[in-house]
Amino acid sequence: MSLQIDPPRDAPVTWYRTTALEKIRKYGAIYLTPFSHRLAEEIDDPELQRLRCRVNYHALRFKADIMKTSSDIVNKLRSEGHFMSVHLRFELDMLAYAG
Repeated sequence: MSLQIDPPRDAPVTWYRTTALEKIRKYGAIYLTPFSHRLAEEIDDPELQRLRCRVNYHALRFKADIMKTSSDIVNKLRSEGHFMSVHLRFELDMLAYAG
């Protein structure tokens, strides 16, 4: 079971260590939404930045449909020779920049 929660936009690390952790312990997992704008924000502490990247990697890594789709894409690209990887990042206000 999981719970969807909306963390404060500028939630300090202590919010995640208290409120979010309490919900994780109660429900086993939480789904933070919206979250995309938080990924773009700078984190001054390199250890926290590394932790955030590691957590996001593992959260995506174990989703079966994501693993299958990514494997299919990589296999297709490899079978056709050289390819270029492009990181497309979704921003909530992307139309303001590209629109």
